[in-house]
Amino acid sequence: MAYAYRRWSIRNAAVAAAAVALVSAAGIASAATVYSSVGNGESGFGGVLGTGTISIDSETDGSLDFTFTKGTGGLFDAVVIYLEAGSAQGYTSTANFDDDADPLRQAISGFDGTNRSILNFNGTSGLSPNYAIAFDQTFGGLWQLVENGGANSLPFVTSVNLTPTGTTTSSTYTFSLNASDIGLTPGSGESFSFVATYLNSGNVFRSNEAFGGGFGASNPGYTTVTMSNAQVVQTVPEPGVLFLAAAIPAAISFRCFAARRRRQN
Repeated sequence: MAYAYRRWSIRNAAVAAAAVALVSAAGIASAATVYSSVGNGESGFGGVLGTGTISIDSETDGSLDFTFTKGTGGLFDAVVIYLEAGSAQGYTSTANFDDDADPLRQAISGFDGTNRSILNFNGTSGLSPNYAIAFDQTFGGLWQLVENGGANSLPFVTSVNLTPTGTTTSSTYTFSLNASDIGLTPGSGESFSFVATYLNSGNVFRSNEAFGGGFGASNPGYTTVTMSNAQVVQTVPEPGVLFLAAAIPAAISFRCFAARRRRQN
């Protein structure tokens, strides 16, 4: 009996190992739209962001592909998407961001060297952002957030390959990054949160157009805004992790069923 049990255990272990090898060899890849929503409906700067849509596709290799479908009006100003992801230090306000080295850095900081347009994230947004994507018609990039550093203090992480550029009238703009760029592990199924605003990057006058709450019917301009309702996005997990949970027990169960059939015959 003990010998038979050992043979049964060894065979089942072999079946489990084969299932693992099968999933690994298959190299299964997966992608899915993990977020798609319209802005807050406001149109203080023409409705570009407020009546626009952001969709995000996630892939198991870590790719995060964004599609911004512009609302009414032209993309004459800057969109800033504040993200909380990974373990890097996050911040509850833009009040101490002071990088004014170029227009997109000014837009992220809400500071042009003189004027300041503060966003607070410590309301009901549940957000302490540590990264920001900023783009206008000319360029899009990802920066890490830090306080009190002056010009060029925000570390540039990567271009997000904004397409197209040089036009304010395209119906859609696409851009992308990898989950690892914002401190996430590709294929892990980890989540990140974000809010987005739209402002004049030259003088940091902020519109009421956003993803997330806290804005009224009028443009806040230089009035401090406390944002709410951060958007939560879960990335796609590696399918092999989920498949193994079902494949191994199923393979063992099939092995046991086959063994019982042989004994009955």
